[in-house]
Amino acid sequence: MAEFNFCCTSYLGFSHCGEVTADGYGTVELSDDEVSALVSLMREKGSTDVKELDLEASLPEIYEKLDDAFREAAWNATLDHWYVTGYEDGVYEYDIDAVMDHCADNCGFVFEYDEDDYLDDDGELDEDDLWDARYDAFMEWFDSYLYDMLPQERVAFLQEHMNAEVELSEDELVYEVEIPDGVIQLIAIS
Repeated sequence: MAEFNFCCTSYLGFSHCGEVTADGYGTVELSDDEVSALVSLMREKGSTDVKELDLEASLPEIYEKLDDAFREAAWNATLDHWYVTGYEDGVYEYDIDAVMDHCADNCGFVFEYDEDDYLDDDGELDEDDLWDARYDAFMEWFDSYLYDMLPQERVAFLQEHMNAEVELSEDELVYEVEIPDGVIQLIAIS
């Protein structure tokens, strides 16, 4: 058995800027016999295109494995795209103080300050100014933190801590099954 990594593009529709896509990444595990059958078919047909190979009919079990892996990658990429879009558009309602506290306790967010910088004219701590400074520091930190996560981790974080919800059906997925590059490269080697 060998694992082959791949990138899968999920087609999400169109916006004013053109086609909207999301790239998903995955791995598919194929046996030596499956790899050999794929390489033989690609050589025989002189193509690496799944449709030109008629892979669904000629090697249905291999096609099903590839389709399952590509569907999962497309699903994860699509979910990630819509969850992040919802966050960026301010769609979700959540307790920002709870999110900041969670990130301070569990995710590495640190807000250090000099209390003297937040005193009002009476020498009292101005809680509003302090909160604003903490919020600004958090938002600057949070964008990097969020976008550095793996897509599935990001979706889980947004669901759990920011009340994010996306309604999506597998029927809405649009993606193409492809032969992973690692398998295609074997044509020249074998």
